[in-house]
Amino acid sequence: MHPRTRELLDYLETQRAILRAAFDAVPPDARDRTPAPGQWSPAAIVEHLAIVDGRIAQLLTTKIAEGRKNGVGPETSADPILPTLAVERVVDRTIRTEAPERLHPSGLDASAAWDALERSTVSLRDAVAACDGLALSTLTHPHPLLGPLSLYHWIAFAGAHEARHAAQIRETSTQRTQRTQRKRITLVSFVSFVLMASLSAQRSAGPVGIRVLSTRADRVSGGDVLVAIAAPASAKAPPIVLLNGRDISSSFHADHGSFVGLVTGLAIGRNQLKVTADPEGREQTLEVTNYPIHGPIISGPHQDPFVCQTDTFKLPDGTTLGAPADANCSAPTKIQYVYMPKDGKEFKPLANTRALPDDVATTTTLSGRSVPFVVRVETGTMNRGIYQNVVLHDPAHDPAPTPFTPPPAWNRRLIALHGTGCPGGWYRQGGVMGVNPLAGASIARLGEGYAIFTNTLNHPTNSCSPFLAGETTMMGKEHAIETFGVPDFTVSMGSSGGAYTSLQIADEFPGLFDGILINATFPDALSIALAGSDARLLAHYVEVTDPSALTDAQQIAVGGYSGLKAFADAANQSQRTDPVPGRIDRAGYNSAVWNAIVPANARYDPKTNPKGARPTVFDAARNIYGVDPKTGFARRPFDNVGVQYGLAALNAGVITTKQFLDLNEKIGGFDDDANYSASRSSGDAGAIRRA
Repeated sequence: MHPRTRELLDYLETQRAILRAAFDAVPPDARDRTPAPGQWSPAAIVEHLAIVDGRIAQLLTTKIAEGRKNGVGPETSADPILPTLAVERVVDRTIRTEAPERLHPSGLDASAAWDALERSTVSLRDAVAACDGLALSTLTHPHPLLGPLSLYHWIAFAGAHEARHAAQIRETSTQRTQRTQRKRITLVSFVSFVLMASLSAQRSAGPVGIRVLSTRADRVSGGDVLVAIAAPASAKAPPIVLLNGRDISSSFHADHGSFVGLVTGLAIGRNQLKVTADPEGREQTLEVTNYPIHGPIISGPHQDPFVCQTDTFKLPDGTTLGAPADANCSAPTKIQYVYMPKDGKEFKPLANTRALPDDVATTTTLSGRSVPFVVRVETGTMNRGIYQNVVLHDPAHDPAPTPFTPPPAWNRRLIALHGTGCPGGWYRQGGVMGVNPLAGASIARLGEGYAIFTNTLNHPTNSCSPFLAGETTMMGKEHAIETFGVPDFTVSMGSSGGAYTSLQIADEFPGLFDGILINATFPDALSIALAGSDARLLAHYVEVTDPSALTDAQQIAVGGYSGLKAFADAANQSQRTDPVPGRIDRAGYNSAVWNAIVPANARYDPKTNPKGARPTVFDAARNIYGVDPKTGFARRPFDNVGVQYGLAALNAGVITTKQFLDLNEKIGGFDDDANYSASRSSGDAGAIRRA
């Protein structure tokens, strides 16, 4: 099956599961009732979705038949299609639209509405399967709100449309609950109301609920996940929990009115959790999708080539993780301990975990707890990177950490650490962390009780791909929660490259961080590359094309930098976009930056190895920007068509009209290998949308 077809079918399946969960949360006697005059009931919403999905299936069938008749070709791109649809606009419930009369429900009850939706779903999936591998981006049909949509987008729209109405069902449920609460307030005394509120806070008053605590249910990794079950107040016994039909009820523990359990033994792919905690025997199910610990989950195909470095990664006692066990750079997890000696400034390895040495220092956490300054260091592999979790823990006296017995000195706060740099950050695992979690400012944070987690792929000098860093952070936080328990909050810390990585992950993975603490920040790595490319063109113009064209003061005014050095530094930052080795350009410019660990025969050279790995920020993130099928190179978002270089300087009277026109006539652009070209650079439209 073509990757785009698989992507869309998975998206439809995910949104259907969300819709079903929202519908099942509505009490059975309320599913056919309208929440307010002029509004649809949950059953009516489902029937409306059945009508729309059926119409989309008919549209696909018709358009595909027309396309085949006209000779539609095979799909040549494997770029993700979902990022190119304005899903937020479809899902946003603040944007109100009135459905045409032909799409209005007829009044089916809940059971009949779901039957109709299932029939439409079969038709839609059959239509999608029938067009697998065809270039659906060439077949379009207008949407009244979104304008012309390709057939890919129409399929994606079906899923986004369900997400929109799943939110509507949840809204109607909330409205119903609020009205019920208002009625109760008018019927009971204030004292009774307070008593009822207190009781409801202890146990769920509604049907059983299932919630994943350590990550999203569709993004689980490593075969385990922390789950909470909210049983109804009427439940007389602990819940019965089945994982793919296997009873795992004993894994769950009572916890403040809920039941929390670490579910292990998940199969790769989709798993079903089924919970019964209702006196009437009603069941609630949750689909959990589990991915291998070596990934990927959402970042796309693994980077290739990729050099493992477990055999050189040093552990606290001076040993290494050892040789990689497989092509995914896996290695066994190792747990070691270090301690801070009295009056010491660096940690020392703890040789005996059964008894602490006499010279161990004491630290006082933010919660006021005084404990031996002993730190547990867990090191292993995850998402093909090397991870570490570190936290205060006394192995001689504390129980082993679990989500149910967290380290006693942990202050329930997590810190994600990110490293620095970017150039050279590609095609390797990384042999060191970007920031040592056992040194520098981390020592004070550990002494205060924070838990810290990091990964070699969170160091841009090892891996300059912020989306991969975000996925790695997501997996690292999940594992930390499944090891120590749920934190009160999670913050990210980084400087320079780690600062913009923190910002990008916070943007791309909402909810992963509750805050970021950064310094020496820059725009993101791509913005540095794009601004540097403009600066390199300007530098080439004044240094090579016409050295007498602009004075130093005029160059500063045109570039917009604080001085010539800043101008030159910016121009040299474009080296992260240049894959050609040994280019002689300008002072301080280094093309094709590589770490020595990457074999020379794997590296790109336009003459001797045109199929080799390309050392650029675009190619490191080719899964995001997409791949040009003609060249095999990552698509590039850099575009300077229409840019009026020096316009502000012209308007300020710093340069003349003649200088302005000459500059813009001759500045040129770059080709895919960052060679200078006489024509301007036209960026790839898809890459620009995703940038």
